[in-house]
Amino acid sequence: MPKIAGVRPLGIFLGAVAMYFVRFIWYRVLFTEPWMAANGLFFTDASKETMQWLTSDSLQTGSRDAGPNAVVMLWGFVLSLVLSFGLGRQMK
Repeated sequence: MPKIAGVRPLGIFLGAVAMYFVRFIWYRVLFTEPWMAANGLFFTDASKETMQWLTSDSLQTGSRDAGPNAVVMLWGFVLSLVLSFGLGRQMK
Protein backbone atom coordinates (compact mmCIF):
# COMPACT_ATOMS: atom_id res chain seq x y z
CA MET A 1 0.00 0.00 0.00
CA PRO A 2 1.39 3.46 -0.87
CA LYS A 3 2.53 5.78 1.87
CA ILE A 4 2.68 9.57 2.15
CA ALA A 5 5.74 10.56 4.21
CA GLY A 6 5.66 7.13 5.81
CA VAL A 7 1.96 7.25 6.72
CA ARG A 8 -0.80 5.26 5.00
CA PRO A 9 -3.54 7.45 3.44
CA LEU A 10 -6.28 5.04 4.55
CA GLY A 11 -5.13 5.43 8.15
CA ILE A 12 -5.18 9.21 7.80
CA PHE A 13 -8.72 9.15 6.41
CA LEU A 14 -10.04 6.68 8.99
CA GLY A 15 -8.44 8.68 11.81
CA ALA A 16 -10.06 11.88 10.53
CA VAL A 17 -13.47 10.22 10.27
CA ALA A 18 -13.11 8.82 13.81
CA MET A 19 -12.21 12.27 15.19
CA TYR A 20 -15.14 13.84 13.35
CA PHE A 21 -17.50 11.21 14.79
CA VAL A 22 -16.19 11.71 18.33
CA ARG A 23 -16.73 15.48 18.00
CA PHE A 24 -20.27 14.85 16.79
CA ILE A 25 -21.02 12.68 19.83
CA TRP A 26 -19.33 15.16 22.19
CA TYR A 27 -20.89 18.40 20.94
CA ARG A 28 -24.22 17.20 19.55
CA VAL A 29 -25.31 14.31 21.75
CA LEU A 30 -23.65 14.66 25.16
CA PHE A 31 -22.98 18.33 25.81
CA THR A 32 -25.18 20.39 23.48
CA GLU A 33 -26.76 22.63 26.10
CA PRO A 34 -23.60 23.42 28.14
CA TRP A 35 -21.62 24.06 24.95
CA MET A 36 -24.29 26.41 23.60
CA ALA A 37 -24.51 28.28 26.91
CA ALA A 38 -20.73 28.69 27.08
CA ASN A 39 -20.68 30.14 23.54
CA GLY A 40 -23.58 32.55 24.04
CA LEU A 41 -26.11 30.57 21.98
CA PHE A 42 -29.63 30.05 23.24
CA PHE A 43 -33.10 29.20 21.99
CA THR A 44 -35.77 31.88 22.26
CA ASP A 45 -38.80 29.60 22.40
CA ALA A 46 -39.75 26.29 23.99
CA SER A 47 -40.03 24.50 20.62
CA LYS A 48 -36.31 25.23 19.95
CA GLU A 49 -37.00 26.56 16.46
CA THR A 50 -35.46 30.03 16.81
CA MET A 51 -31.94 30.54 18.07
CA GLN A 52 -30.14 33.71 19.16
CA TRP A 53 -26.45 34.41 19.66
CA LEU A 54 -24.39 37.33 20.84
CA THR A 55 -22.01 39.19 18.53
CA SER A 56 -19.85 42.24 19.14
CA ASP A 57 -22.47 44.42 17.43
CA SER A 58 -25.81 43.07 18.59
CA LEU A 59 -27.98 40.06 19.27
CA GLN A 60 -28.44 37.95 16.12
CA THR A 61 -31.43 35.70 15.45
CA GLY A 62 -31.67 32.71 13.14
CA SER A 63 -33.65 29.59 12.51
CA ARG A 64 -32.48 26.20 13.71
CA ASP A 65 -33.11 24.76 10.24
CA ALA A 66 -30.36 26.96 8.78
CA GLY A 67 -27.79 24.47 10.06
CA PRO A 68 -24.04 24.88 10.26
CA ASN A 69 -22.09 26.58 7.53
CA ALA A 70 -20.75 24.02 5.04
CA VAL A 71 -17.38 25.74 4.78
CA VAL A 72 -16.89 25.53 8.55
CA MET A 73 -17.77 21.83 8.50
CA LEU A 74 -15.33 21.23 5.63
CA TRP A 75 -12.53 23.06 7.45
CA GLY A 76 -13.23 20.92 10.52
CA PHE A 77 -12.70 17.79 8.46
CA VAL A 78 -9.57 19.17 6.78
CA LEU A 79 -8.12 19.97 10.19
CA SER A 80 -8.95 16.41 11.29
CA LEU A 81 -7.02 15.12 8.27
CA VAL A 82 -4.01 17.26 9.15
CA LEU A 83 -4.12 16.15 12.78
CA SER A 84 -4.43 12.48 11.76
CA PHE A 85 -1.44 12.84 9.47
CA GLY A 86 0.59 14.48 12.21
CA LEU A 87 -0.33 11.81 14.74
CA GLY A 88 0.43 9.04 12.25
CA ARG A 89 3.77 10.57 11.41
CA GLN A 90 4.65 10.97 15.08
CA MET A 91 3.65 7.39 15.94
CA LYS A 92 5.64 5.93 13.03
